[in-house]
Amino acid sequence: MGYRSLIRQVSGKTATFCSHCSLHGFYYLAGSAPRLVRALWCIVILAGFTLCTILSILIWEKFDKNPTFTVVESAHFPTEDIPFAAVAVCDQQVYGPATTKTTNILTLRGFNASQLTKFYESFVKIKSKHFTSDSEVARMHSVLEELHFSYYDLLYELKKPCSDLVKECSWRGRTFDCSFMFREVFTIYGHCCQFDVNYFTEFAGNDTNLSAGVLKLEALDIIVDSMKVYPNGTVRDGYVMLYIFDQDNQLSLLDSPISLIPATYFDVRIDVWIIEAGDEIKNLQLGSRKCFLDSDNKTYHSCVSNHLMKQVVAACLCLPFNYVDDDKETLYSPCQWPKLGCVYQALDNAQRHMRTIISQRECYQTCDYVQYETKTDYSKPTRLRGIKSSKKENSGLSRVTVHFADNLCIKYRREVLYTWDQMLANFGGIFGLCLGGSIISIIELVWFIFDILATIIHYLCTKEKNKVVKKAWKKNKNSIVPKYPFVN
Repeated sequence: MGYRSLIRQVSGKTATFCSHCSLHGFYYLAGSAPRLVRALWCIVILAGFTLCTILSILIWEKFDKNPTFTVVESAHFPTEDIPFAAVAVCDQQVYGPATTKTTNILTLRGFNASQLTKFYESFVKIKSKHFTSDSEVARMHSVLEELHFSYYDLLYELKKPCSDLVKECSWRGRTFDCSFMFREVFTIYGHCCQFDVNYFTEFAGNDTNLSAGVLKLEALDIIVDSMKVYPNGTVRDGYVMLYIFDQDNQLSLLDSPISLIPATYFDVRIDVWIIEAGDEIKNLQLGSRKCFLDSDNKTYHSCVSNHLMKQVVAACLCLPFNYVDDDKETLYSPCQWPKLGCVYQALDNAQRHMRTIISQRECYQTCDYVQYETKTDYSKPTRLRGIKSSKKENSGLSRVTVHFADNLCIKYRREVLYTWDQMLANFGGIFGLCLGGSIISIIELVWFIFDILATIIHYLCTKEKNKVVKKAWKKNKNSIVPKYPFVN
């Protein structure tokens, strides 16, 4: 009897809910329609719920996995509002005039000219893929290490000074002392001379326009000495590398070089585009926004470079190029000559498998960044403008102009695909499309579910209570003493 009472109560409440519910189709379940009609409407309502669930999941996955999108904010953004790129000139060859001190030390320890030639050549050859270690060269490095001349000390000692590498400098047609424009930096390619606006600003003066133009007269204009000077004084044609990259990054393996050869004019044009992130992007987690903020203290280049260096450390068991390992448990020392062959081979292997390495690491661009892409024209002029020395001395000098390719560029903006109010509107639209519902409908449905649960719980509690009362009544019935015990 109690169970049937529960069924009647639940059926009554369900019929009342279906009769007054604002969700479409439920009305037909409460009427006196034939069972076939009610079964048909049950299928339609279930199909509506299913479609609503699928569409909502698709919207949520799109929001969760890729919640941002990029749009063109302006196709006419002025390049004068974009920081000029950093320019690095790197000579990876041993500079002959700088070898005097090292030559004297090794000569006093019994090494001859032939052995010294092998020693200086090893600084270039060790970077080749097929390098094989020479016992005499290794012994000379060992001697120098005992005198506290490490490989990195020798790189600094044997480098070509910026004053000899970059001979003349001008900015927007105005000549400057090259030491005001170029500073020495240590990179993965050795010691380089780097120009960047942040450094140049300290010496340029308030009357200097720091925005590069598109004309050659508005460019960074430099004269570079790319000749190779041997320790014995012989001078031959050589080459140096020119790199163009974002001044907020450090020079890395991701940057492509431009080879500068003697007596050549190079005109480097920079195509640029810029991306800025909206304020809503910065409120997302890193995995959702997929770009680094300033607070992350990372850039795409630093992230990839750090991953590459970790692979080198794992392969060679030493720390290359002043790399500092974040793992405090790693107690490796800086890489010295015996392990440098392993280091350069590991780097060469990394460059050949760069795509695979990048795909294994979640490295993102910064949320606001500038992309620099270069195009280079070169020619062999009879005379390089700006050089005032003799023709014989000019034969090894190259002129390089670096400027923007256009006055305008494209500016992109990264925005959030759905904000929370838009997500709510999307879910509401799907819910209304599939079931004709609203927030009130959800409240009604929740109220109905809690009402049914309360009815069932009340029934179960009442049933348990009745069992206890009935059991107690039977027990008391057996222990009752007759009022008139002498009456049978």
